[in-house]
Amino acid sequence: MTNQIFKSAILDFSVSAQNAKANVPQIKFSTQDSGGTARLVFMVKKDDNYLPLSSAAEVTLAMTMSVGKKYESKYVVNPEIINRTEGVFEYSLTDDQISHDGQVNAELYVKYPNQSMQINRFKFDIEKAMIDDDFLPVATYYVEKWDDYEKIFNEKVDLLQSEIDGLQSCADNLQVQFDNMQPNRFLEKSGGILTGSLQFDGVPTIFQAKQNNAWWYRLTSENSTTYQQSLYPAIVSGINGVQGAGYNFKQTYLRLNGVDVETIAGAQTKATKALTDAKIYSDSLLDSYGPWVNIPLASGYSTGDSNPPQYRIVTKQTLAGPKTFAEFKGAIAGTFSSTANSTTATMPAGARPAVTYYGSGESNNGNGGRIAIPVNGQILQVSSTDNANPAYVGLSTIIYEIGN
Repeated sequence: MTNQIFKSAILDFSVSAQNAKANVPQIKFSTQDSGGTARLVFMVKKDDNYLPLSSAAEVTLAMTMSVGKKYESKYVVNPEIINRTEGVFEYSLTDDQISHDGQVNAELYVKYPNQSMQINRFKFDIEKAMIDDDFLPVATYYVEKWDDYEKIFNEKVDLLQSEIDGLQSCADNLQVQFDNMQPNRFLEKSGGILTGSLQFDGVPTIFQAKQNNAWWYRLTSENSTTYQQSLYPAIVSGINGVQGAGYNFKQTYLRLNGVDVETIAGAQTKATKALTDAKIYSDSLLDSYGPWVNIPLASGYSTGDSNPPQYRIVTKQTLAGPKTFAEFKGAIAGTFSSTANSTTATMPAGARPAVTYYGSGESNNGNGGRIAIPVNGQILQVSSTDNANPAYVGLSTIIYEIGN
């Protein structure tokens, strides 16, 4: 396997309602800690004893990166369980994640088939390296599980629907207000007659009118703002009280009783665009799954436990665009050594990882096996974790992003 150097942050957590036993050191990574160098190692206890993690347990890590910045991003990922008996698991930050400088808020969960619980909430920092001063990351929203993403998507749809309902309410109110406007006192362009008193008496006034010595209408201007004041309720209608042809307000906004509103056409345009955007957004979440294909095994290796070793190509839609992964299942039987790597298969072009994959698989003797798939895809390496070599090793834990 390829040697790798890690910059590890060790976090000791204790499951407690008071969260009193959490030992969270000050953690600082750099945007140059790429290639999986920045690693979070978690050690979890319950009542001062190791928290055992069964084979059905799953660990989830939620992170909000570059908090408060315009490229603030969210990730929901699954750390790798290293030692289920002692409750030890780890997660290495990807190159995309480590590029998000600033504060990172994180929260850790453990999920069982019928139960889940929060372990601890913590934070750490990613300092921007001098060489990265001119680089800005892209805002990202990434999750590894569809169930988690579906929950987030439904919340966004509900919020969008609430905004659309609010626009429709504004449009309805505007329609009522327009229906109640009936203009009946406007000077005709030719032949119109003004009655009552007109007066310009030194007040910064565009137009004023009096009737029976009482101000009933003023049009004034002050501090770059024009004011219209009326003593009595204003009724807008057509000539002789009939329905008018309508009004065209060519303004950037319309404010009624201190509230900004817009025309029905403007509200409908926004509502239509919002619905179109929502449809495009939902359509982009459709994933595709290719057929299961047998893994081309090397000589001396075969199907383990009557479970053929296979892989398939999966295309998942993300906010950063579609990404392609290789997903595995089944088991490989053969002779495995605890002191050397065993070449068991060769992955074909188009199904090889973007970066060297490191992982572990279950085995028939319960000791597990270490698995590595280099980026050239030439070999699939498997070796046992102690001297009790297994008869076969499972592959169902393997999934990686395809690079070539």
